[in-house]
Amino acid sequence: MEKYYLRYKNDVFRFALSIVKDVPLAEDITQECFLKLFENQKSIRDFSKIKAWLFTTAKNLSVTSLNKKTTLELNDKSLPQQQSNDLQYLELISSLSEEEQQLISLRIIGKFKWREIAEMLNCSQEMIKKRYHRALHKLKNTVKEELL
Repeated sequence: MEKYYLRYKNDVFRFALSIVKDVPLAEDITQECFLKLFENQKSIRDFSKIKAWLFTTAKNLSVTSLNKKTTLELNDKSLPQQQSNDLQYLELISSLSEEEQQLISLRIIGKFKWREIAEMLNCSQEMIKKRYHRALHKLKNTVKEELL
């Protein structure tokens, strides 16, 4: 289980952060996600799909946390560099809808294949690709506007 934690902890954290937009809460979700993996390891049949399992679990935990409205204050002046980078990523994608943020995070952070994302989001691969490219186009326009 440790190898999965070391391999995926940062990606799961960034994905959770893209949903909850709160560093301490995203850290808690990441820990809870790996705790669930440890608790459920005997019932997991296909460890080749563990990454998708982790991201799905992180998504569910994030949504549950948002529904409970358990947001915390964030003091970004005291953040370590990695968290600062994560917040910069979060700021960049904040102009997108939640669905677009999730899609960008799954593709870029999670490095999931189109097929895997389509399965997770219950959409066709073509629809996922179109939404992804629209979201990228929005991001490019946002960055251009900020540079002007």
